[in-house]
Amino acid sequence: MSLQPIEIIEEILGAYAEDGSAMRCDEIHAYLTALVSGPDEIADDADAVIDAVIGDAAIDAAQRERIKETVLQWAEELRRNLKDKQLPELPLYEDENGEPDYFSWCNAYLYALEVVPTNWFETVNQEEFEDLFYPIMALGGIYDEEENGEIVLHLTDSELTELESDLPHTLLDIYFYW
Repeated sequence: MSLQPIEIIEEILGAYAEDGSAMRCDEIHAYLTALVSGPDEIADDADAVIDAVIGDAAIDAAQRERIKETVLQWAEELRRNLKDKQLPELPLYEDENGEPDYFSWCNAYLYALEVVPTNWFETVNQEEFEDLFYPIMALGGIYDEEENGEIVLHLTDSELTELESDLPHTLLDIYFYW
């Protein structure tokens, strides 16, 4: 039985992801989901994608090549699933409260938009696209406010639950937007 992408990546980068010097698997999933959803091709700058995933992890050339191969295969699998209209299953880690960590997942997705060649928000109808992106931006803390030194999101628990439920549908909608 062959290893799944998450298992291969964890094997090589797990300790580095724990100390923050490489992306965690949930962040890689989000990052790749964004990359395969937009107008740019990962293959155009695969090494930059791998550099972002690996970060400062001290791995050798063979491990880097295995990560590259695994990440590019995972990206293709994500693209194929989206193209086939399959809702993505998010491999979410737990936050400090033991809840699914949508915040980190969404921020990794948004980070990908900062490194792609095409500025998504300048290329499209910005208002329409921001509406489409609302669940990602809200769950990623874009609309958080600071009060008395603490971050506060003014959404009810049911609103958050709805956004979390909407997220896979939003990701599919973004893919088909492009």
